[in-house]
Amino acid sequence: MQQAPTTHMTTERRFTAIRIGVMRSAEFVQLTGLLMYGKHEIVDDIPTACTNGVDEKYGREWIERWNDKVIAFTIVHEALHKAGRHLCIYYRLYEKDHKVANQACDYWNNAKVKEADPHNKVTEFPYDDDGRCLILYDPKYVGWDIKRIFYDLYQKKQEQGKGQGQGQGEGEGQGGDGEGMESFDDHEWEAAQGEGEQAEKVKREIDHAIRQGHYAARQHGKGGGTDVLGLNGLLAPRIAWEQEMRVFWSSSVKKKTKSTWARPNRRHLPQNLILPSRKGNGINEVVYARDTSGSMNLRNRLSRVTTEVIALAKLVQIERIHFIDWDGEVERHEVYSSDKLEQADMTLKPTGGGGTDPTCVSEYLSKHNIKPDCIIIATDGEVGAWGTWQSPLLWVITNNNPIVAPVGKSIHVEDD
Repeated sequence: MQQAPTTHMTTERRFTAIRIGVMRSAEFVQLTGLLMYGKHEIVDDIPTACTNGVDEKYGREWIERWNDKVIAFTIVHEALHKAGRHLCIYYRLYEKDHKVANQACDYWNNAKVKEADPHNKVTEFPYDDDGRCLILYDPKYVGWDIKRIFYDLYQKKQEQGKGQGQGQGEGEGQGGDGEGMESFDDHEWEAAQGEGEQAEKVKREIDHAIRQGHYAARQHGKGGGTDVLGLNGLLAPRIAWEQEMRVFWSSSVKKKTKSTWARPNRRHLPQNLILPSRKGNGINEVVYARDTSGSMNLRNRLSRVTTEVIALAKLVQIERIHFIDWDGEVERHEVYSSDKLEQADMTLKPTGGGGTDPTCVSEYLSKHNIKPDCIIIATDGEVGAWGTWQSPLLWVITNNNPIVAPVGKSIHVEDD
C-alpha cells in the first residue's frame, strides 16, 4: 500500500522530515544543495507539485495521500527540474509543443530517479488502485538527453496523428509506464524566463548548489563522491582558477609607471649607462595570506596557489608583497619586493597548524596599519567567520569545497 502513514506530525513537519531524509540518503545526497535552494511551500490549489525552476510548491492533498517514498520521489523529481534548468534551456521545445516538452522533461527526471534508486530504497513511483503507474517512465530513455527524448516523442505523436484516421494508432503503453499521460507535475515555463543579470544569477546559484551536493557526497562518504545522478555534466564550464586569479589581479593590480631620474635603473649600471628607472604610480602592495590550519593539505594545495601568486607578482613587478601564514592567529609575516621573490620561493614554508580564523588577518592588518591594494587568501573555507576587509579581496578556496565567501570574490582550486 502507498497510503500515507498515520502520524501526529503536521503535513509541513512530515514533508520537511522526508526532505531531510532524501538529503541524508546515499542515493540522493548529491541533491543536498538543490534541496536547500529556493522556497518549498505546501499549498491547497495544485494537484501534485509545481516549479518555476527556482521555487517549488507541493499540493497538500498529494502530500497527505501518499507514503514517504512517493513524497521523496516527488521531491527528487522537482529538484531535478532545477538541476537541469529545464524551463530555461528547453523553452524553445516548449514553444514547439507544450505537452511533449513537459513529457520529455518528466521522462528524463524519472529515468534519473530509477537509475539512482533501482531498488526503491528511498523513492517509489506512485500507482493507482488498479496498478497503473501515475508518472512517465520508459527504461529506453535512460542515458538520453531531453532534446533527444522530445524529438522521439514528437515524431511518435506525428505518426500517430496521421494514423488515427485510419485506425492505425499504436498504443503508447508499450514498454513504459504512464505513456500517453500528461506531465506528472506543473511547470511554470513563462515565469522561469528571466533576463540579463537575474538569469545569470539563477544560473550561478544552481551551479553552486550542484557543487555543494557533490561536496556533501564526498564529506559523507556516500557514493564515494561519485556522480550517481549525472549532475556534474550539467555544470557550467568552470574557468581555470589560475585564469580567474589573473583576472582579479588585472582588475586590482593595475601598475601604472612613469620614468624617474631620482633612482637610476640599476639593470643598466654594469654597462655604465645611466638611464631612468620605472617608478610605480599605482597599485604596488599585495597581501597573500595562507591558511596553515590543521585541515589544509599544505604540500599539495598551498604550494600550487603560492607558486601562482609568486609568478603573478613577478609578472606585474609588485613593489611589496606580504606573505602571511595564519590559523587561529597570524603565525608569520614576511615582506618581499619583486626582485627578491626567488628567495621567497625557496624559503617560505608554511607554519601554524591550529584552528581556522581569518579574522585574525584583517585585525592584524588594521593593527599594523597595512593598507594593501588587494588581498589574496588561500583557505579550505572551513571557517566560522569571514572578517571585515578594507581592500579588494580574493578567496582561493581549496579542498574541493564549493562554498562561496559572503565577502569578496571566491574562486576554487580543485584537486588533481
